[in-house]
Amino acid sequence: MHVFCIDSVEFNHRVINIVLNTDSYNSCDHLFVTSNKILFNEYKECCNIEYMIDSEWRGIKLVNHFGNEADWIIIHGLPNPQYSVKIDRNLLSRIIWRTWGGDVTVPYHYSSIKDAFKHINWILSGDYKLIYSDIRASILWPGIVKRFYAIGVSGIADELQIEEIYDAHKYYYLPYICDFHYDSRERVYDDYYHIMIEHSGYDRGHCELLDMFKRYEDKNIMLHFVLSYGNKEYINRVIEYIKNTWNGRFEIVKNIKSYEDYLKWFKGIDALILNGKKSYALGTISDALRSGKKIFLNRYGILSKAFEMENLPFQYVDEIQNMTFGEFSSEYKYSIDNESSTLAVPNYDKVVHSFNNMFLELYAARNF
Repeated sequence: MHVFCIDSVEFNHRVINIVLNTDSYNSCDHLFVTSNKILFNEYKECCNIEYMIDSEWRGIKLVNHFGNEADWIIIHGLPNPQYSVKIDRNLLSRIIWRTWGGDVTVPYHYSSIKDAFKHINWILSGDYKLIYSDIRASILWPGIVKRFYAIGVSGIADELQIEEIYDAHKYYYLPYICDFHYDSRERVYDDYYHIMIEHSGYDRGHCELLDMFKRYEDKNIMLHFVLSYGNKEYINRVIEYIKNTWNGRFEIVKNIKSYEDYLKWFKGIDALILNGKKSYALGTISDALRSGKKIFLNRYGILSKAFEMENLPFQYVDEIQNMTFGEFSSEYKYSIDNESSTLAVPNYDKVVHSFNNMFLELYAARNF
């Protein structure tokens, strides 16, 4: 059984198509469960799919309601632990959690002292019902994850993130499903050098990054701030800061693009700046690697560790302040043909093969 707790039609659509193309696929063996009516209507004529509304528990009701019908439960992305702790304990040993990267977290696991103080301030705000739920999830969630049968990861970055928070686990390598027609080095060039600043509207120092680029303000550059989702208050502060302090060309990306439109837009990007410390934006990173874009990462983050382990080219974000524009914009000379890389997503057939291998192993182990 495949449960889609994360409500992304575009992503879930690609997951279903991967499953349908595996050699071991049989419609009697796979049940897809969603609370998205659009996804349900798209596939109800061609595969075994169920629809159930769950706005209250963010998809966990689907797990509990249909879980007893399945030998194995593959959850494609989990909601916040405050909801996920409600999973029926009798189902835990049958669950394979296919992470999204951003769902690998617990409320009281901090990546910095700054994050810890933010949480303390929130506790002092006095929303005691939420505080209780928060504390309960922090205590229970790691133990629940430990009882899962396995965790599906895109690669080494997710593994590093998981092992930082939870005990070591049984893993299945299940790459992110990208557009494999986009594996050429086709680029869109114009008179500007296009720089993508971050991947979302969460606090990863957007304003500080903008200040870093002021030294290049007289150059032909264009900054692209991707703020299509995240913390609304933070996004508004960032937008105001950009408009008040940046005199060069910029774009604020607020509307969520379809994946096809996003890839067309992304072809025009020359450099990618990711200043977060956790595993995130792995689909975007894969597209960037396969199209030869420059990538700048946080020196102390999981992503830079993963790049180093796979011997992939990148530079540290904090090095930008000491670079000339020529050094910053110089192109990498490298080729991403390494079949062993888990960050540069392999070809479509290898992705299907990875899912197929997991299904074959699960079929063999399904007698409890």
